[in-house]
Amino acid sequence: MNARNVLRMVYTATFGAVLTASSGGCSISGLLDSLFPPAAAPIPIDPIVEPVDEPVPTTQPVTTQPATTLIHTDINYTSPGSNNNTMDLHLPLDGIRSSVTILFIHGGGWFLGDKNDSAPIFELLALAGFPVVTCNYTLSTIESPGYPQAIYDVKAVVRWIRTEGAEFYGLPTKIVVVGESSGGHLALMLGTTDGLELFEPQLPYPGGYRVDAVIAFFAPGDLVYHAQHGIDGFSTAWFLGALLSDEMMPRYIEASPVTYVNEANPPIALLHGEADIVVPFEVAVRTQQAFANVCRHCRLVGMPDVGHGFDGFGGNEGAATYITDLIPTLLASHPEPDLNGDGAVNVLDIERFVGILIDSSAFFTAFPGCNRLQADLNGDGRVDGGDVAVMVSRILEG
Repeated sequence: MNARNVLRMVYTATFGAVLTASSGGCSISGLLDSLFPPAAAPIPIDPIVEPVDEPVPTTQPVTTQPATTLIHTDINYTSPGSNNNTMDLHLPLDGIRSSVTILFIHGGGWFLGDKNDSAPIFELLALAGFPVVTCNYTLSTIESPGYPQAIYDVKAVVRWIRTEGAEFYGLPTKIVVVGESSGGHLALMLGTTDGLELFEPQLPYPGGYRVDAVIAFFAPGDLVYHAQHGIDGFSTAWFLGALLSDEMMPRYIEASPVTYVNEANPPIALLHGEADIVVPFEVAVRTQQAFANVCRHCRLVGMPDVGHGFDGFGGNEGAATYITDLIPTLLASHPEPDLNGDGAVNVLDIERFVGILIDSSAFFTAFPGCNRLQADLNGDGRVDGGDVAVMVSRILEG
């Protein structure tokens, strides 16, 4: 069992005792001090790749070369206020063969975890030709919430990819963000908050903070529902500063990706176990519906009888396969026939198409943020029988 899974077991055993409600405004520090002494800081995980001394560019990474990929470790990125602003860069030995850079954000309840936790996945993605940036970010403690600094930090990594990363390493500036669990929450925040000064303390720059697609594994996109129904113990409260209460409700809403969903968001994929009790599957359903309501592509892949973690998705190999398979679909130039974004092309998509084609006024009353050309599946600028053919063809292929 690897260190990442051990940490998940410790986290679930220690903090899984549910505390889903509290009297108004109760602080985390006071609650924990009254229950048990403050926990010791998590033991850092030793990186798999040891750095070696060699000439470095101005960003001062340390480089090492394993048998299959080239890894630059512990590169610093600039994020004012951060105390954990380092990242690693995984590159294919035979050169970048992709037009996108993958930014991978680790999980751990916003209070533990490391950029190297899913190293086998990064290696598989690099072998497939993708450059992969994996970042640390400010973690929560009992005394110091990670919000909103963690969001500032991952925004700063996007900035680095499009500036120093592109200049020194030739990284593509098209970015697909992948996140797991709390890292999936941060990935969704990247996908939904482009241009919001609340989350972008550094001045804008050419290329901006907008990412091109998001793939979120078992991620809490609605922190209010998650706090009410999940069993992550104190981690969400540590992240935001207090347990959910009437007084804290605005902050939980403010920190939720679903709050910012709009028609300008990039395409999204949600992968979630239907038996997940840490982040309930209904959280993903609610997140997907928020995107569907504005006709933004959000594919939800639900896995029956699967809990929280990559194991139910086929482990490292399975996760890497999902990522590489989803990227072309998410970045396709023509709309995906999966009009309702539920992960399948079927009669439900035909019903939505008919609603757009035949009774557009009723359709746009129900979905005011939608664009009729979402149903222009063959890209000819019209919504007509030619688009039906695209949809039927896709159904027959399945």
